[in-house]
Amino acid sequence: SIITPMDGMVVHEPRLTVNGRAENVAWISLNDRQIFTSEEGFWSEKLILAEGESIITVRVRDRFGREKTKSVHVVLN
Repeated sequence: SIITPMDGMVVHEPRLTVNGRAENVAWISLNDRQIFTSEEGFWSEKLILAEGESIITVRVRDRFGREKTKSVHVVLN
C-alpha cells in the first residue's frame, strides 16, 4: 500500500517522500526502480517531481510470481 502521498494530492515543493508498506513480497519497485523494505515491511523513497501531474506507481511480486500494481496521481503546482 501507498501511505503517502494520497491520490490527487496537490503539492507545492518538487521534493516528495513516498511512504508505504508491503507484506509477503519478494520484489518491490517504485516507478520501475527496485526499492527495499524494512523488516516490518515499511518503505520510504524520495522523488523529485516535474511540474504538473505525476503518476507514482508501486509494483510488487510475491514468491509465487503474482504481481499487484498501485498508482497515485500527484500534482505539483
